[in-house]
Amino acid sequence: LPALGRQPVVGVLHTNLGGDREHLDVAPSSEDDVSAAKVHYFALGHLHRRAVRRTFGGTWWAYPGNLQGRSLAPFECGPKGALLVPLDGLGQHPVGEPEFVACDGLRFASLDVDVTIVRTVDSALAALVDKATYAVYEADGRPLVVRARFVGMSHSHDQLWRQRHQLLSAARVALGSDDVSSGGVLGEGVLVRVDGETSPVITREQITDRGDLLAEVLGLVDDLRSESGRDSLLSLLGLGIRPLGSQARHPPELSGLLGVDETNIDDVRRAVLERVEILLSNALTTGEAGAP
Repeated sequence: LPALGRQPVVGVLHTNLGGDREHLDVAPSSEDDVSAAKVHYFALGHLHRRAVRRTFGGTWWAYPGNLQGRSLAPFECGPKGALLVPLDGLGQHPVGEPEFVACDGLRFASLDVDVTIVRTVDSALAALVDKATYAVYEADGRPLVVRARFVGMSHSHDQLWRQRHQLLSAARVALGSDDVSSGGVLGEGVLVRVDGETSPVITREQITDRGDLLAEVLGLVDDLRSESGRDSLLSLLGLGIRPLGSQARHPPELSGLLGVDETNIDDVRRAVLERVEILLSNALTTGEAGAP
């Protein structure tokens, strides 16, 4: 190809650049591939998470993401829209930096509420209200579909765990809506889920050093995290894997529960083990078993 001139050259490519593991590996490419191409700007499609990069040669490639979020999966949350790309046929670099323009009418948000310094459920709910209020402000008038997670090593851990089945209804009351209808802090939005993923005020290393039942359980979970434990874990869970090209797809209800991409086996395994560790730790430290 001839050297790049001053006339803008734009390429459109549907690809998984760099092998992002959150999406199927469609038409794989690398940063070197797009940087070496005689193109000023590559408008890339396929990945739903927005990314904008300038190459060493002064050209650009970008994923605008999708126009509208579709779920609470990590790559579907946050502002969604398009990229406005300035073109100037007279400059040495005729393509300027892309500018994001939000186009979504509804926004999905996953809010991590740190309750490290919190000691009661009421204080945890107050922290959630603060977090949700700021999220509404950032949404600039768009209704939000919200999942909240209480996280952190906290003195409120036992209370949150014992009241886990009532957290969603209690959180809706705190936000000003006592059911799934709109109102209160979220306005036309809705809180659809609340998870308690806190831990007691004791380090994992301290638990391991105790050599008790919980220490043994955490050791078994670590074994399942290894590559050799991968197949054992999937077999234990009874996960059916259906071929989809070169990928594997898991039951959508599992990936939806965990908030991960169902095509990414490593993310599914990681999320399952994190949830297993939380459940077992909570059951053995509070004397209660069950799922959140």
